[in-house]
Amino acid sequence: MSFLPRFGAWGAQAPDLIFLTVFLWSLLAAEKKNFTCFLAIWGGFFLESYSSLPLFGLWIITMLVLVLLVKKLKTIMRHFNIFSLILISLAAFLFFKFFPLVLVFLFTLIQKRILSFPWDFSYKALAVNLMVDLVTAVFVAYLYEFIHQKKSQRN
Repeated sequence: MSFLPRFGAWGAQAPDLIFLTVFLWSLLAAEKKNFTCFLAIWGGFFLESYSSLPLFGLWIITMLVLVLLVKKLKTIMRHFNIFSLILISLAAFLFFKFFPLVLVFLFTLIQKRILSFPWDFSYKALAVNLMVDLVTAVFVAYLYEFIHQKKSQRN
């Protein structure tokens, strides 16, 4: 889900700004900062306000679990390099796109009723959206590292 208008190219959306903000903050912020959880709740609430899903709290849960996933993957991959960044970005993106579908499916099983499928699903659009988000995440992460190195060289 993105708040920017759709690109005309292959039906892909603009970068998911809320996903990228929460993802990059949880990836690049210090471990002891709890602002990431607040940001995930805020981003999830913002996504909830534009969502047409019958489940309130779906995006909040998704964003909080996304933060936990990224922090866990960050501790598993000890060295920050392009390979670990791409793997963590790929896992986070797929989680962000498919975890809400699983939650909606479980909700329909519990309620014993069928909900309409809330997303327009296209593999091509998913692939293009993945590439746009991945390139954006890699660019921002390396820009952050570059600025952080320049700042540490001054001190």
